[in-house]
Amino acid sequence: MIRRPKDIVRSVVGRKGPIRDTALSLLEEYIKQMKDVGPLLTILRENRILRKIFEDMMPEFMDLKAFYGDLEKELGNARRKVVIYSPFTYSERLNTLLKNLEMCTGRGVQVEVITRPPTDKSIYSEKDHINNLNELKKRKVKVYLRDNFHVKLVVIDNKISYVGGVNVLSAKSDSVDVMLKLENEDFAEILLEKAGPPRPEEMF
Repeated sequence: MIRRPKDIVRSVVGRKGPIRDTALSLLEEYIKQMKDVGPLLTILRENRILRKIFEDMMPEFMDLKAFYGDLEKELGNARRKVVIYSPFTYSERLNTLLKNLEMCTGRGVQVEVITRPPTDKSIYSEKDHINNLNELKKRKVKVYLRDNFHVKLVVIDNKISYVGGVNVLSAKSDSVDVMLKLENEDFAEILLEKAGPPRPEEMF
């Protein structure tokens, strides 16, 4: 039976060896820098990370400034689809990305944002959140509302992934959270699968 690459990736999880040990040490260093370990990072730690990542690419750890600078660059290069999981939105942060997202949709790139509903008790300002969702919709971004999730993830063209502690559409400039950037189609697919794709009934 022919095994797909992503199945091979899953099969090597947990194996002993120098690659796995390096992956574990990098992951632990990353987790120590974070205030809150989200569900995706928990999955990675429990599964001893994916050996395939370190065979195919060099992961990059990014602070806030480096992350947003790199995200803007990759949004400019996006050709098919951008998916953003951000539990919260603040207008101060969103306004720095609206132009990039509008340029994406303007050239035919599908952009999806998954966030919490305005009525969520964790939302800082219901009014600001609603306004932000409407601003996204004005720019032809598909917005989905999901209860009780804390995933922070961006996937571009089903290949480039950013995962970590940064609330992408709400992070304040003094945030000390970091993001991990990976370029691998199999890993992007696994992250999207774990995060859960947006559902029609969640559309705003």
